[in-house]
Amino acid sequence: GFSVVLSSEELKANKNTHGFVAAYPDRNVTIDTTDTSEFLSLDSSSGLWHASNFREDVIMGVIDIGVWPESEGFKDHGMTKKIPNKWKGSCEEVQDFNTSMCNFKLIGARYFNKGVIAANSKVKINMNSTRDTSGHGTHTSSIVAGNYVNGASYFGYAKGVARARLSMYKVIFYEGRVALDVLAGMDQLHY
Repeated sequence: GFSVVLSSEELKANKNTHGFVAAYPDRNVTIDTTDTSEFLSLDSSSGLWHASNFREDVIMGVIDIGVWPESEGFKDHGMTKKIPNKWKGSCEEVQDFNTSMCNFKLIGARYFNKGVIAANSKVKINMNSTRDTSGHGTHTSSIVAGNYVNGASYFGYAKGVARARLSMYKVIFYEGRVALDVLAGMDQLHY
């Protein structure tokens, strides 16, 4: 799949093209919360964590509201100093986020907001960056792929840490959130 902005006439013409399956109008999206590891069946004996040697060198792509790269959970201590060859992504140099903020733990960072801008051409995006401005993306990505932080636990939980790599795709902005940007982020999950 892919995302594109079409006029009504262009959409009609594409519907008659061989291979056309479906078209969906863009829409606003919401941030949903759930018990993520349980919801994704990661923690069972037959789940992905177990099958991947507890995420060693698995690359976790997180689609959310960004990341605060200076967070202790994204330091690369204890990580092997070789990024897996399968990695084809990038760490973008953008507003308040430079490529030196990526490391052997946080290996990728990109943002997608063309859908928000297309939906409202007068919108002024405050943070054209992968940087998290609310804490939500940093929190969720540290749960799934954060590194050990000394003294951090919740009633004794967090005994193990992910040996996974992390790539953040920011698709949610304070100024808006639309499905087109979510799809653009999903299209980057190619590893």
